[in-house]
Amino acid sequence: MYKKSQRYKQCWLFEKFMYCKWVVFASFSAKMFPF
Repeated sequence: MYKKSQRYKQCWLFEKFMYCKWVVFASFSAKMFPF
């Protein structure tokens, strides 16, 4: 378990933001290029 420090919280928020951006990009690509 990681300590819920300020640095860890920032990294978690950053990873969550990148994940959401990736999900939006993936769904957008799926609409543009339906395989």
